[in-house]
Amino acid sequence: MINKEHKDRLYKKIFGNPEHRQWTLSLYNAINGTDYDDPSQITYNTMDEALYMGMKNDVSFVLDMYA
Repeated sequence: MINKEHKDRLYKKIFGNPEHRQWTLSLYNAINGTDYDDPSQITYNTMDEALYMGMKNDVSFVLDMYA
């Protein structure tokens, strides 16, 4: 049996942890082609055990009013 949440937990630990804001900012910059440099501007929007269309919405963050 494959544990589909294994990778999800690792992603949440790396990028959904306020202690690792710099890593989250690096991911955001890489995905969006931006060059933000202030990780304190990140606001985490984590919804625990919330389901949306059969998928969990575990980690999200906002930077400069864009999700």
